[in-house]
Amino acid sequence: MTRLEDITATAQVFAGSLNDAQRSVLERLCAGADSDLCGRLRDGVTPADCYDSYVCAAAWLALSQFQTVRDGGVEAFTAGTFSVRRGGGASDAYVARAEALMTPYLRDGRFDFRRV
Repeated sequence: MTRLEDITATAQVFAGSLNDAQRSVLERLCAGADSDLCGRLRDGVTPADCYDSYVCAAAWLALSQFQTVRDGGVEAFTAGTFSVRRGGGASDAYVARAEALMTPYLRDGRFDFRRV
C-alpha cells in the first residue's frame, strides 16, 4: 500500500459509510493533506520517519476539510450588520489533534512578533 492509500483508508474508517462521490472527494482531500503536511515537515524529516503519526494526521486534516464541506461549515449568516458564524465542532477537533500529533516533526509555522 502506498502512503496515500494508507491515508485514504484511515480517513475512510473515520468517515464511516460514504457513497462513491463522497469517497472520490475524500481521496482528493487526502492527497492535498498529504502534500500540505509533507511540505511542513522539518528539514531532514521524512514521512517515513513518523509514518503512523503522519498517516493519522493527514487523514484527520482531510476529514476536517471534508466535514466542513459536507456540513456546510457555516451555521449562521446575517447580511444587515454582516456576521458569519462558523460551526467548527468535529472539524476543528480533527485539525487540533493532527497539529498536536505532528508538532515534534513540523517546522514552527506560527507567526511571532519580535522586538527590533
